[in-house]
Amino acid sequence: AHYAAAVHDYARGEEGFDALAAKYDACSHALVHSARCALARSREGKAMTCFKRARTADAGCIDFMDRYAMCLRAHKKASELSRLCKDLIAVDKTRPEGWVAVAHLWALKGDPNRALEYCDRALILNDRHTHAHQVK
Repeated sequence: AHYAAAVHDYARGEEGFDALAAKYDACSHALVHSARCALARSREGKAMTCFKRARTADAGCIDFMDRYAMCLRAHKKASELSRLCKDLIAVDKTRPEGWVAVAHLWALKGDPNRALEYCDRALILNDRHTHAHQVK
């Protein structure tokens, strides 16, 4: 499944991660990677379901949660996005995903300058975090 996603065969990757998630019910790793593949295939509804299941299985999961924030922003779910931001920052302030999620929240609220500040904070933590560059 990882190989398929790495070579941009997102359909096979999603199928493989879905099989892993079915076999190991509370495997947040398989769920977030399935969501990532679903996003690459423009299947936001499926991605949001997988991200939500991953958060339920492991509240401390931070990997790719900035992508979940992007989905919540696109669907204008401000209260869920706000909760996600608080949870991510509470889990680990030194990971860029939480700060990118906060940037999505401020962009949703209509304050691009604050969003830019939080993208910069994420990039200070990890200047190679591609999603922070994309949001900026």
